[in-house]
Amino acid sequence: MQRRKWAGTTAAAAGIVLAGCLGVRDTCGPFKNTSLANGVYEGRATRGPVKVVAQVTITDSRITDIKLIQHRKWRGGIAEKEIPTRIIRQQSTCVDAVTGATVSSNAIMSAVQSAVSKAAEAAAHTEQK
Repeated sequence: MQRRKWAGTTAAAAGIVLAGCLGVRDTCGPFKNTSLANGVYEGRATRGPVKVVAQVTITDSRITDIKLIQHRKWRGGIAEKEIPTRIIRQQSTCVDAVTGATVSSNAIMSAVQSAVSKAAEAAAHTEQK
């Protein structure tokens, strides 16, 4: 009886720790119908041990370039090229994660979403004037 209780507690604790490390991706999605102000915007995201700083270029309300200024990673280097390419192609920050680099993929998507949100705020601020 004691042994089962301990195993269940350990499994629950491991699940909580793992969920905390993976983090939850920020709100993401397509932005084809969203007004985005032209410019270069910086977005940041941290997911467990992974930290990303992305520089996103917006032209005509479209993402035209993504540069990863910083990508502190564990094993997610494979996502550095593929995720920005997918985001630009689909004009969405909700793209499929790269297998074996899920945490880095999610951090990159979140950092780009953060930058896109700044572009949307800038566009809304301009429209209000």
